[in-house]
Amino acid sequence: MAIRIKAAESAKEIRDVFKLRYQVYVEEEGLFPGVEGDTIVDLFDAVPSVVNLIAYDEESGKPAGTFRLNLQTDIRLPSDELFNFDDYRQRIKAEQERSGQLLPVFGSGGMLAIAKPWRKRRDVFRGLLKMACAVGVSLGITHIIATVNESTAKIYKNLGWEFLGDKIWIESIRSHILPVATEVTKMQHWAFRGLAEHQDLIERFSDRFEWLLSSAQSKVFSEGTEGNEAYLVASGLVKITQRGESSEEELSWTTLSRGCIFGEMSLVDDLPRSASAVAMANSELIVIGKKHYWDKLESDAEFMRVALKSLSLRLRDAGQRATLYAQSDEETRMTYCLQKLMADAIPLPKKPEIRISKTTISEFAFMSGVSDGKAEAFLNRQEEKNVLTFSEKEMKFLEGTDL
Repeated sequence: MAIRIKAAESAKEIRDVFKLRYQVYVEEEGLFPGVEGDTIVDLFDAVPSVVNLIAYDEESGKPAGTFRLNLQTDIRLPSDELFNFDDYRQRIKAEQERSGQLLPVFGSGGMLAIAKPWRKRRDVFRGLLKMACAVGVSLGITHIIATVNESTAKIYKNLGWEFLGDKIWIESIRSHILPVATEVTKMQHWAFRGLAEHQDLIERFSDRFEWLLSSAQSKVFSEGTEGNEAYLVASGLVKITQRGESSEEELSWTTLSRGCIFGEMSLVDDLPRSASAVAMANSELIVIGKKHYWDKLESDAEFMRVALKSLSLRLRDAGQRATLYAQSDEETRMTYCLQKLMADAIPLPKKPEIRISKTTISEFAFMSGVSDGKAEAFLNRQEEKNVLTFSEKEMKFLEGTDL
């Protein structure tokens, strides 16, 4: 099962946002009494600087959640309708001036609605907030204010948001709300921690990428299918597999963790996918589409330079691999493939000095172009030298070891 989060752009997506609000607030929670029709919409949905996020369940196509982000305009912000944030604004402005920083830019987050079937999935809520953070950066927002439902206040508290007052009863909603605020940089650190080396990429596509939540054992894409997207692993594990020439059995090439990019060749060619990608654990993926990628290439010369450098490295690696398989002996191929597995191995959470690769003996043999018996004999020799330990299902490497 997968959930895809994006900015609502089409007429259908925008209407799904308004209808989902009604479904959640009125039909499921009994709020907003007296609202007529089957949608909830206000004047802040009409300003040019609004972005409504929508999450879809990819299997059913049904909307699962939504969240709204507004940049402050002459009519101020939706949250100002329910609480006076002027003291907070003045305090932040004074702090920025004292520290010599630029004046703050305020935005508002709200209209969070998650349909009942997905309400226990915290990753949907987190994904909406992370996407909102990225959009906020693209709009230049430095601080977010919000009035949140009392039932969700604990989540914002755990994220370090500042509470600016006691709960307030709002008769028109028939619920208590709490005024909260946060710095976008703080949320940005939370949303994209562990992705520092890709910060430039994230910021360049902050108003264009989508957020994909893939459940464990779900397929991201299949070998042989059309590819129009590349992926950056924000959290979780993704295994890249390929079918053998003489068998339909899928063999593993590598397992990717946070910070790894895959599927990027589909952005520059029209060929089918050469491998499959499967989420091995609940994973969050940042998705960049081909159209947005080429739009950025055409409008951003610096990004074109970076993209061409990345492509060059991929081609060099492919050339090196082709030469190795054509001219090298079996021992050299196995050494090369084991070095690749060591480089991609993932530290164990409780024992980071040990790195693990979920690669079987058969998969290693396939990668190296040798028989299973020769692969096992090679691994036994490496185990005797304390380079690794291995079983039928995995390999473990000690930090600092080398072939």
